[in-house]
Amino acid sequence: VLYPTLVGLYGLSPPGHELNEFDLSAVIKGLANERGKPIVNTYYRNYHSVRNERFRMIQYPDGTGELYDMQQDPWEWKNLYLDPDYTGVRKSLAHHIPKHNEPYSTIPWERFES
Repeated sequence: VLYPTLVGLYGLSPPGHELNEFDLSAVIKGLANERGKPIVNTYYRNYHSVRNERFRMIQYPDGTGELYDMQQDPWEWKNLYLDPDYTGVRKSLAHHIPKHNEPYSTIPWERFES
């Protein structure tokens, strides 16, 4: 997301290959309100968050999760994850969660600490 957005913001020449992320420059410039597709964040291995224009879902490695309607509940007080009325929303957002997670790094990071 960062590189295509910088290309769009600063009018840089894109590389010769297709960029596999999307450009958020129109959203940043105020020319568009929607990102076009959900944003996925990963925190550690198998901890994922998916956010679209209205909902935010968090998926944990044990299969549990959280789902919030960000328009009705921006402070995330009411977890809708197990509410049957939101099964379709949950499935739609889950479609964007990576099916494969790389293993943890084996780099001995303490070598780089000063």
